[in-house]
Amino acid sequence: MQRRVVALAAVPVLLGACAPGSSLRLATEYEMVAVHRMVEDLDRIAAAEDLDAFMEHIDEDCVAMAPYEPAIVGADAIREWYENFYDTYRIEMQHQPGETFAIGDVFIHRGVATSIVTPEDGGAGTGFENKYLMILRRDEGGPFRIWRVAYNSNTPPVLGG
Repeated sequence: MQRRVVALAAVPVLLGACAPGSSLRLATEYEMVAVHRMVEDLDRIAAAEDLDAFMEHIDEDCVAMAPYEPAIVGADAIREWYENFYDTYRIEMQHQPGETFAIGDVFIHRGVATSIVTPEDGGAGTGFENKYLMILRRDEGGPFRIWRVAYNSNTPPVLGG
């Protein structure tokens, strides 16, 4: 229940960030194709561990919210997090885009991402299936940039021990 209240409380903030008179709409086919290409690009970038290419998709004031850790705030902090990640792991990832809505130049996109994360120093890989929610911003006619992103596992954690 508390999560619903927090999510509902975020809607006015998101709407307030959009142009006056903007209303929620389904993204156009062109916009959906552009978002799908962006998440496909993220998959290629992850496999290549191309941090510079990844950062081209990150808004300067991006906030990333991964499970079980504090939010990562700002492009510099996100770069540092991914530098550490790429130094430690290899990742094969595939996004499966879901729906995309827009309010002005803000886009709300959700989907599922599957991945296999393998330690760089050897060992077995671990598979993940996550749901994700991205809030993207775009300057008029420009590329989409990730402004907010949250993801978590579709598999419930094992409790107890």
